[in-house]
Order: sequence, then structure tokens, then C-alpha cells
Amino acid sequence: MTTARIFMQSVTLLFILSLFYTSHIQAEDTLPIVNCDKNNSKPTITFIPFNNDRLLSSIIIKDLNQTEFTVISGYLPLISTSHSVEISYPEKWRRFDTDYLIIGNTNSSDSTLTITYKIIDLCELRLVEKQQSLTLDNNANSLRYGAHVIADKIYEVITDHLINYQ
Repeated sequence: MTTARIFMQSVTLLFILSLFYTSHIQAEDTLPIVNCDKNNSKPTITFIPFNNDRLLSSIIIKDLNQTEFTVISGYLPLISTSHSVEISYPEKWRRFDTDYLIIGNTNSSDSTLTITYKIIDLCELRLVEKQQSLTLDNNANSLRYGAHVIADKIYEVITDHLINYQ
């Protein structure tokens, strides 16, 4: 590689990073601060779709939308592109107007799928309960059943947490 080519690649990379940094700062400045009122009758949940998944997340979101919760779903700026079960800078999540964050991961083999997920209280910046895990047969019927089980568990954990908080 020539020196000129390395220089141009470096300049291009710096330009792209500066655009990302500028848009990141502007996005952060416009985000609302989370309302930490636990007496709110309609808690808000942000559900980040699990990586490598099309079926589970959509069923979980549909089930949660049938509860008294307000459900926000999608890929948000503070989640990594790998959609790992860890979050970076948990205090920044408080800037979203949501009470709970659900993040998770799937790992599959030929015959099974393991789903791990966390329910995070954004007001207290802590796990509501230890990381949850469910292993299923890797077929459509089992995955649909598992998605309903996970939605029920999320509902149970959050409603119990709200009751115990008061």
C-alpha cells in the first residue's frame, strides 16, 4: 500500500467517525429523561429483538402488547450491532422514557435453541431478576411455545417487581 492510499483511508475513517460522533451527540441531546414513577399504572418496556431471531421476538412483542404495558421495540442507538446480552453505559439508558429494558441473545445448534435474556429496571439501573434462560427444540412449534413462555415470564417478573416496590 502506498503512503497516499493509507493517508486517504485514514482521512475517510476519521470523517466517518466524526459524522457518527456528531449524530450521536445530537441524538442524546434530544432524548427525554426516564420518568421513574413506579406508581404509573402503565409501565413502559423497551424490548430489543433478540439477535439471529425472527419468530421469537415478534411473538413476545405481540404478547406483551396485549398487557397493560406500553411496549417499545426496535434497534436503538445504545445497543451494540452484535445485540449481545450486555449493555454499555447503563446510565445512558435512563435517557429513554422507558421503565424496563429487555435484551437477549439466542444460540442455536442443530437440534436446540437457547435463549438468554435480562430484564433491567432503568430507574434503579439493575437487573430485576437474574438472567433468564430457556432451551428449546429448534422447530417452529417449540419456538412459538417458548416465545409465549418468555412473554409470560417477563410479565410476571415486572408485575411482581412493581407490587414489591410499593
